[in-house]
Amino acid sequence: MQISVLRHRSLLWDFVRRDLATKFRGSALGSVWMLVTPILTLLVYFFVFSVVFKARWSGGGLNSKASALILFSGLITYTFFSECFLRAPMLMRENPNFIKKVVFPLEVLPLAITLSAVVNAAIGYGLLLLFNLVFVGLPPLSAIALPVVLLPMFFAVLGVTYLLASLGVYLPDIKLLVPPVSMAIMYLSPVFYPLDMVPQILRFAVAMNPFTPVLENVRHVFFFGEWPDPLGMIIQLAVSIAFLSACYWFFMKSKKGFPDVL
Repeated sequence: MQISVLRHRSLLWDFVRRDLATKFRGSALGSVWMLVTPILTLLVYFFVFSVVFKARWSGGGLNSKASALILFSGLITYTFFSECFLRAPMLMRENPNFIKKVVFPLEVLPLAITLSAVVNAAIGYGLLLLFNLVFVGLPPLSAIALPVVLLPMFFAVLGVTYLLASLGVYLPDIKLLVPPVSMAIMYLSPVFYPLDMVPQILRFAVAMNPFTPVLENVRHVFFFGEWPDPLGMIIQLAVSIAFLSACYWFFMKSKKGFPDVL
């Protein structure tokens, strides 16, 4: 995979830029919406959770403003996954010309939309930092470990993108399955609630959700000043890279049949 990406890196970045531009093509503000949308979302969170509900994140001793930011951090993290998860099944079917008419490195496409989602997530985390500075104060030093705790998630999401992009060619109905599955994953992950609010009998099931350790690590390093466990991070990274490798291998093997199906 690394050799292929290095060989086509200029093409990859062109597709990332094109993907980002396409989302706002025809709009008056253009790419400014990349900032406007998360700002509006964050303002809504602030109003609903810090003004209306006056919510406080249990176990953290934080005020309502910080609790709203904690919820927003979970939404940013989940949105990165859902953006790739929802787009991947139709990725190849939306680009038939690259499959049928030209010799094109198809493995660039899943990576391009994943990196596009990374850009959107980076903007969200940047706004999270800005609002935290304004309403709460300087985050703890452990916040510098945020990219480290997100790295396993990037590899895992990229693997899911490769897997679904391939399966979507042979199983077109999968596009109808991913929206409810995506919603189920969101509500079965501690995106909008702390893990200790889950009843003890169900907490193990939620804790086994692959998203749970990522969400917990993001909040621990950014809000609570807790550094990630090195051994745990090594295990997560190894598992996610192994998963990505398997999904990429499956994609490269199955893409040979794409022209016959499409």
